[in-house]
Amino acid sequence: MTARGRPVDVVIVGAGVMGSSVAWHLAVQGVRRIRLLDRATAPGAGSTGRATGGFRVQYDTAANVRLSVRSREKLLAFEEEVGADPEYRPRGYLFVARRADDLALLREAQAVQHGAGAPWPREVSAEEVLALNPALVP
Repeated sequence: MTARGRPVDVVIVGAGVMGSSVAWHLAVQGVRRIRLLDRATAPGAGSTGRATGGFRVQYDTAANVRLSVRSREKLLAFEEEVGADPEYRPRGYLFVARRADDLALLREAQAVQHGAGAPWPREVSAEEVLALNPALVP
């Protein structure tokens, strides 16, 4: 296969965080002729570059939680593995339940999260919510 007249072993469509990660992991495994293609003007200049940087494990399916836990582990080890600071700074995530039904759903999801390897999601009181985010109106 060729891309731009040069032989390649792998062509990856999308040079954002996902495509770049695939390319890096292939390179670590010894694949050398990799071509990243993207319609944006530069790697990471598409939707990845416009993302707000949110990261969470608050899902209600074990597969999504495990994927997020693994992604968090990779981000925490990124500088050591890759040699560049990914500027990942864990700050937390907050869901506010105003109704008993919503709180029950969050508690069910928390049980899934804990069971899938994410022990840090926790329930907080209304007072703690206001301390964590004083901009919220009780």
